[in-house]
Amino acid sequence: MKNLLVGACALLATLNVFASEAPSGTAPAVQATLTLEEVGNKLFARIVVTQDIAQDGTVTVKFTAPGTYCKSSSYDLKYKNKRWNTRANRTVRHQVDGQTIVCAGIWKVEVVSDGGETLATGEHEVK
Repeated sequence: MKNLLVGACALLATLNVFASEAPSGTAPAVQATLTLEEVGNKLFARIVVTQDIAQDGTVTVKFTAPGTYCKSSSYDLKYKNKRWNTRANRTVRHQVDGQTIVCAGIWKVEVVSDGGETLATGEHEVK
């Protein structure tokens, strides 16, 4: 019985060593790149998220409108793989009663991690 207890303690010590190499609750290093492109009536944000290990997570893409006449918006996007590509878009031109309304000015776009860290930012001028 004494040998079994010693063996169990050795196994527990070994498991603790492996656990200390990657502390629980530590998120993998997450990076993001952001490319903005206006196509037609939309502003597209191409986002590439990379991380050290394939783990589930969420980024928020925030579109900040220029001025008060257009609305800002944000989207939560879930990712899983080590490298993940996606696009988010925001309408910047609207048709109302046959007239085009343009949300002109500098749009700001930000990619934020689920921990609140800003991963990427960009600006695009809509004319």
